[in-house]
Amino acid sequence: MAREVEELDALLSLLTDAVGVVKSAYSAHARQPELEDAAGQPTQLGASEELHQARRNISSASRRTLLLMANSAFETAALRVAAGACVADHLLPHPSGLPITDLAAKCDMEADKLARVLRLLACKHVFREVAPGVFANTPLSTRLARKHGMWDLVNHITDECFKSSAYLYDALAAPVFKPPFAHAYKHDAGYWAYMAGVDKTMGARFGRAMLGVDMAEIGPLLSHFPWETPPPGTTVCDVGGGVGTVSLALANRFSQLKLVVQDTPNTLAQARLEWKETAPQVVSEGRVDFLPLDFLTQAPNVGCEYYYVRCCSARLRSDERSEAEQRQLKHVVHDWADEEAVRLLRNVRQSMGAHSRVLIHEFVIQPLFPPPTDPREGTTSSAPSPSLAPDSSALHAHHLDLTVLCLLGTKERTQGEFEHLARKAGLGFVRLWNLGE
Repeated sequence: MAREVEELDALLSLLTDAVGVVKSAYSAHARQPELEDAAGQPTQLGASEELHQARRNISSASRRTLLLMANSAFETAALRVAAGACVADHLLPHPSGLPITDLAAKCDMEADKLARVLRLLACKHVFREVAPGVFANTPLSTRLARKHGMWDLVNHITDECFKSSAYLYDALAAPVFKPPFAHAYKHDAGYWAYMAGVDKTMGARFGRAMLGVDMAEIGPLLSHFPWETPPPGTTVCDVGGGVGTVSLALANRFSQLKLVVQDTPNTLAQARLEWKETAPQVVSEGRVDFLPLDFLTQAPNVGCEYYYVRCCSARLRSDERSEAEQRQLKHVVHDWADEEAVRLLRNVRQSMGAHSRVLIHEFVIQPLFPPPTDPREGTTSSAPSPSLAPDSSALHAHHLDLTVLCLLGTKERTQGEFEHLARKAGLGFVRLWNLGE
């Protein structure tokens, strides 16, 4: 811990000194400092080596240059090699390091080529070269071990997401758009059908990756929304809820809630077994019901106080899902085009009572310009301006937006776009809750 603190202090000192040099140069030329100039754009501030070095230091910290952005593709490719070859797992028994010849043999790869890949990752503190040709894990690289949920997620992103993204320009430039995934995999039936019928291993990995994401997002949902305020007997309908992972967390935390988990019959059969094993008291008290539902063609349970719709409910039918995929079915709306999303919400609207509410658990694309104040909005966070880096939550949302564009041809939406969908479904916007995701 002491070493990490020293490194942070050193980074702070480096940036502070560099900014001081750039400010002095601007003051000498009577110009207002601008971050874009400081980060590496041509200026007329003189050509001292000290100034050039200061600008390089700021640019390195902010990672804003086009060249670094373009070359980041190789970092993604290198992560795919490391995750696919289980490099972190092979290094776990060797905390002091393992010679590249031995490591390459375990990975069934050429030593020289693997070493070059790992050296690129070591530049980002993923693995480290402790001696010439000897590599060891770092705290960051250990999360690439298979026992961590990150392993499946990194493989998902660096495999089908990355391959599909390489065809994004081709897909956008084509006379008729089809998702980049179709170009990359020569498969026009779609991502879900490909995982169900062509590559079930990919489908199982996707399910495990999303289960890890699902579990990470339950905490903010439980703590940021006032679930403790509804009176006893309040019913929450989990639409497309899989085996009810979120409902189970709600039932365990808030005893006054009654849960209704709705999904396909095969998925609900698994749900009943899971709840009987992990939450027998909730089952025996009658606080949970399991009701079959196809949310695109049927209305959910009538008269519930809350209808909870996640953002990525898989399109696969129950007989096409792996066990992991059945355990997580979150993020319903971003997997669907507007027409299907409206159909889903209209079905929910049919079941609502006078005081019912729909809770859509989604990423919301935030404007990158200062938005007008809307008294209906909850608080949202953004990076201060000027900033060396974009707000991480905004960047994550845009990453997801391009992910669903490349894989499915769909989109993440802005608040205005969600309101438009709601109006078409006969619903009205009440409030945006920021879960800090």
